[in-house]
Amino acid sequence: MLHATFMRSPHAHARLIAIDTTAALAIPGVVAVYTYDDISGQAKPIPVRLYPLPSLLPFLQYPLANDKVRYVGDPVAIIVAESRYVAEDALDVIDVTYEQLPVVLDMEESLRDETIIHEGPGTNLAAHFVVSTGDIDQAFRDAEYTRKEQFKTNRHTGNPLETRGIVARYSAGELTVGGQPKSPTSTVKSCLSC
Repeated sequence: MLHATFMRSPHAHARLIAIDTTAALAIPGVVAVYTYDDISGQAKPIPVRLYPLPSLLPFLQYPLANDKVRYVGDPVAIIVAESRYVAEDALDVIDVTYEQLPVVLDMEESLRDETIIHEGPGTNLAAHFVVSTGDIDQAFRDAEYTRKEQFKTNRHTGNPLETRGIVARYSAGELTVGGQPKSPTSTVKSCLSC
């Protein structure tokens, strides 16, 4: 069995200038180190599975960062080794050169588009949609008390802390994946399309 671990960005927004994996590849037990350049011919953006919106397409994430990192924890490289310990050791010797870019700290600042995270669309607004059920206007008219508030919640995307381990085996044209992903069918399809 081989083990994999990811090199993740320590920066919230930075251009990737260079990734030197030479020292990591020289460590006994390291089988491979992959960056976006190694997978670019096969890499596809990771699709949104819940509410596909055409406006989200320019904002999709690739399996590894290819031009810049857009959040702390953005995956930059993957190390494959004979043990988890060797893979972790290899992380320490990968040399990544970043050009730090201005960061966006909240949604209101992001919507001013002074710092664009994904250059293609020219805006940070990926989608705007309203979901409602029932007659909202009537509910407010009939309410004994109403109040107007603005709420903020923590970010829930690009969250590397929600990790899941999986074990995959490829044999005779068949990929078997075992683990606890949220959507096993989608996960297998994603792996096969990479």
